[in-house]
Amino acid sequence: MVDTIVLRLHNIRNYERAIRVFLEKEQNGTTQEMVQAPKSEIDKLKKIYKDPTQIFRMLRFNRTGDFLIKSQSGKKKQTSGNYEFSFSINWK
Repeated sequence: MVDTIVLRLHNIRNYERAIRVFLEKEQNGTTQEMVQAPKSEIDKLKKIYKDPTQIFRMLRFNRTGDFLIKSQSGKKKQTSGNYEFSFSINWK
């Protein structure tokens, strides 16, 4: 019985449809992002919030800076419920 299959895709822009399936909203996982924002805005938010995730959330809420997704990973269950897929996408 096979319990693990590894599928490695290079040049993922060629597999846009497959990537969209993995990134549907019904998945559990994490996303790692980075932002370029004015230092003055970040300093102002650091005085208010101690947690970096809150600072990041407020930068996004205020639409300040440019956001870049670095990587995404997660798990997705197949429709029949018999299989679960784990995936990791490195956008670098």
